[in-house]
Amino acid sequence: MPGYLLHLAACKPALLENVSFRKGVEAPDLLKKWVFKLGLDEARKKYATWKETNMPEFSYFEQRALSTDDDRKMGLHFGYSSNPDLIAFLDTISEKDMKNPFWRGYFWHLITDKLMYSWLNVGERYGQELLRQIREGNAHEDVEKAEKKKLHDDWDRTNEMVREKFNISMPLPSEIEELNVVKFINDGQPLTYISWDKVELAIELLRALNPLKENVISLGSWCDITVSMNFFE
Repeated sequence: MPGYLLHLAACKPALLENVSFRKGVEAPDLLKKWVFKLGLDEARKKYATWKETNMPEFSYFEQRALSTDDDRKMGLHFGYSSNPDLIAFLDTISEKDMKNPFWRGYFWHLITDKLMYSWLNVGERYGQELLRQIREGNAHEDVEKAEKKKLHDDWDRTNEMVREKFNISMPLPSEIEELNVVKFINDGQPLTYISWDKVELAIELLRALNPLKENVISLGSWCDITVSMNFFE
């Protein structure tokens, strides 16, 4: 899945200077990781030290943080992380919230996920390869382990390519660095499941927009239209 580095890369660099916006971009994945790794009580304490004054209290996120991302508009991604429900998100925030940099960053995270997952179609390709090898008689557990490693390595190679192409400043924000989950591989090996051309174009398109200034409804419509377009056929 698009990780922390790709989400930051999908923003105009100047926008990340707005700390509340940047933290909104990080929030859906970061809060989920904190609850999973630390438990609810420690995640609550962690959030309290991380929170900016214009960000909601952690209590707003607790039910979503404990829910599984699914198609019932729950979870921190308002549905599947691979297919966030943008309308469900917008229905939960007020007109005032729509002007808040944190919530605009949060919405931008959901838009980035929706576009990246739709274009890359990694889940379907991964599942098809598992099924193909299992039908050939290979053990499911062995196949899944091997293909999962290929996918993880793909993302780590993509991180390196994104870092070089888009001049991502390092280190990443401390709350991401301390998780120690963003890895880089630079071995010249080809990608198995991820198309670099699609990642590159998606980032360029996303960076062309300014989610701090543009109408959020228009951003959602732009995302839906762009998802439906296939520039690679």
